[in-house]
Amino acid sequence: MKIKDIMTENVVTVGPEQTIKEVMLVFAQNGISGAPVVDKERKIVGIVSEADVLKVIKTKNKELKMVYPSLPIMGISFIEIEKQKEVFSALSEVANFKVSEIMCTNVITVLPTDSIEDVIPVMVREKINRVPVVDGSGNLVGIVTRGDIIKGLYEKRK
Repeated sequence: MKIKDIMTENVVTVGPEQTIKEVMLVFAQNGISGAPVVDKERKIVGIVSEADVLKVIKTKNKELKMVYPSLPIMGISFIEIEKQKEVFSALSEVANFKVSEIMCTNVITVLPTDSIEDVIPVMVREKINRVPVVDGSGNLVGIVTRGDIIKGLYEKRK
């Protein structure tokens, strides 16, 4: 079975200048967890996923606290304390980051004529959930997800 038989042709994409806030909205509205990042010519410049967004959201911060008693001859001592930040507060700090700041630029792509049997080991080895499908010129023509592959394998068994 070939990738062209199972890929999604109408690909939801995002641009490198979009913000994390905008991308989260795109993901939510389309029920997806990641998307290729394309330039104005629809050439792939990266890929971004929910995992990339979560990596940049820091829910912990460190605070310095002075240790008492502080004696002049001993100097001032401090200890670091980790504090939990509210997720919404942490998100607001990164909401205006650009996609280009968090996207993966080392994008693995496949051709429509590639066999799903060849793509499966790559997705498993690289721990990726989606692979953009490009034509011979590198233009985006589709996307294939782990779910597409499972569905294709199921359909093939019928």
